[in-house]
Amino acid sequence: MPDITLTRGHTAVLIADFYAEIMDTIPHAIERAVVEKAAAVQAAARKAGVMVCYCATVFRPGYPEIGRRNKTFSQRKTSGQAAILDPMGLIHPSVKPREGEVVVGKHRVNAFYGTGMDVALRANNILDLVILGYATSSCLVHCPLCLRSGFQPLRGRGLLFGLRRRGSRVLDPTHLSPPGGRG
Repeated sequence: MPDITLTRGHTAVLIADFYAEIMDTIPHAIERAVVEKAAAVQAAARKAGVMVCYCATVFRPGYPEIGRRNKTFSQRKTSGQAAILDPMGLIHPSVKPREGEVVVGKHRVNAFYGTGMDVALRANNILDLVILGYATSSCLVHCPLCLRSGFQPLRGRGLLFGLRRRGSRVLDPTHLSPPGGRG
C-alpha cells in the first residue's frame, strides 16, 4: 500500500490527544508503537513543509466548561484534580509542538468545537486534514464538526484518518496508511 502523499500548502496533520501522562500506559498504543509512528509522521510533515497542528483537552480552575450532564468529563470536575490551562504541558514529549505550530486547547473531545482549529485551517488554505490518534475512535470524534467545516472523510486504517475539504481534488483513500504498514 502506498504512503500518504502530503501536498505543501494544502495539507495539515492534526496530532490529537497524545497525552504525556497516558500514552506510555495504553496497551494497544504501546503494542502498535503509536507514539513512534506519530513522531515519524510529524517529522515527515515538517520536512515536507506541511502544517502540523495539535489539540489537548484543558479546563479552567473550577471546571466551568463542564456541566453536570457531561458524561465524558463530569468525573474530572468532581475528582479534585487541578485544572490544566495550557495544552502544551499535556502533549507527549515525543511529539512536542514547535514554536509557531497551531496548538488548541479544547473543552470537548472534538478539536473543532469551541476552538480556533477551523479558523487556522481556513486561514492557511488547508484542503486535506490527516488526523493522528492513538485509536481510530479518537480520530472519528472530530468528524461531525469537520463535516460542517467542509471536510469529507477518506477511509483510513489504524493510526491515520483523513479528511478532504469539499470541492478539492480527490485522492485514492488507499493512500492513507500508517508509516511502516498496518495500524
